[in-house]
Amino acid sequence: MLTRPGGPLIDPLLDALAAQTRLPARVVLTGLDPDEDEVARARSHPLVSTHGAELVVADRQQPAARADEAAAPAWSRVVDRALAGLPVGPATWVWVLHDDSDPEPTALERLVAAVRQSSDVGAVGPKLVDAEAPRRLVGVGLTTTRAGRPTGEEVTGLVDQGQLDRRRDVLGVPLAGLLVRAEVLAEVGGMDRVGDGGAEGLDLSWRCHLAGHRVLVAPAAVVRQGAGSQPSRWRRRLATRHVALAREAWWWVPLRAAGVLLTSVLAAVLLLLVKRPREAALEWADVVAVLTPWRRVGARWRFRGRRRVRRRDLQTLFDRPAAGWLSTVDTVQEAVTPGASRRAAAGPVGSRETGPVDEDAQSLEVPDRRRVSTVPWVLLAVVAAVAAVRWREHWGALAGSGRGLSGTELPGSLAAATSSATWHALRD
Repeated sequence: MLTRPGGPLIDPLLDALAAQTRLPARVVLTGLDPDEDEVARARSHPLVSTHGAELVVADRQQPAARADEAAAPAWSRVVDRALAGLPVGPATWVWVLHDDSDPEPTALERLVAAVRQSSDVGAVGPKLVDAEAPRRLVGVGLTTTRAGRPTGEEVTGLVDQGQLDRRRDVLGVPLAGLLVRAEVLAEVGGMDRVGDGGAEGLDLSWRCHLAGHRVLVAPAAVVRQGAGSQPSRWRRRLATRHVALAREAWWWVPLRAAGVLLTSVLAAVLLLLVKRPREAALEWADVVAVLTPWRRVGARWRFRGRRRVRRRDLQTLFDRPAAGWLSTVDTVQEAVTPGASRRAAAGPVGSRETGPVDEDAQSLEVPDRRRVSTVPWVLLAVVAAVAAVRWREHWGALAGSGRGLSGTELPGSLAAATSSATWHALRD
């Protein structure tokens, strides 16, 4: 149980664990002082006093976090420190929950049932839903491109209609609700701090794959997850890029990093031009990840000698590279064609509801969206740019060595004009 300063009390989570159809054998508390009243209540809780679960209070020391990171400590060190010294057997599994997690009564039983279907399963994650609105999805596994660009964020906020309940093998699962075999956790080197910031579960899952173990998602196991323990999107994006570059082949990292740097800068500039600074900031997180390689160099060194599977054998777990640009394209589309976006949100003309509709109902019709390339001003800008380059090459007056254009409306040589004269001409 991962707690954080200023987080909720652990009593509701203990109640949820006591209501499980399959009870845990041991409860490890982190981030709490053994002398606190909260721990005293935990010792007398029915889960411990009646059902016989062993209560372990781990070392309270937590890695210090900056003021803006108070909600997201370095969970990797917290988990490793909490599990240090505990007995590990062949049937020992570790279930990680935050203090704002609320698992349904059958969550643990269904997670265990999922891992028993195959002996090569190393980790499994549940379906995460919003604690305030349980019909809203938070995540069903994690998907990224090979370069680490998240592609599953559009799932967040969708109404849960069972549309993702068939998902099985995934690249990764979030840390909240993660069930991992203790022997596998030790085999891959425990948690690694390269994922701190929101990608801890992704990094652990990725290393489980490389060590020859499957990672599943069990949609039948549901955990209601609060937003208090989740880091910002910027930190999560940064950590995801670090994980992807740390698990890439060393000889391919320079090319991969150069591609990430180029595409991220272009996407950030484009999003700034259409006045979407928040989305542009996420692209700059990718740039920061490329320019800070020392974090992933240590992660690569700590995982040396543990890989059992070729990296290319995991290719089917990644999303296609073009999928990472779809969110950027949609954002630009919304910015340059707001009328079309509102029409798409309202739905086709023939699909208006004629009676009362549940507020959680969601239309399954696909709106007719225009591509960004059909926007007139984009086409005009492209044509003007191409024409300017061609005319400069073939029209001597516009060449750098030419005298420039001259005429009754162009006093003097345009090429020889001063910056002040050029500015006044442009302003006029």
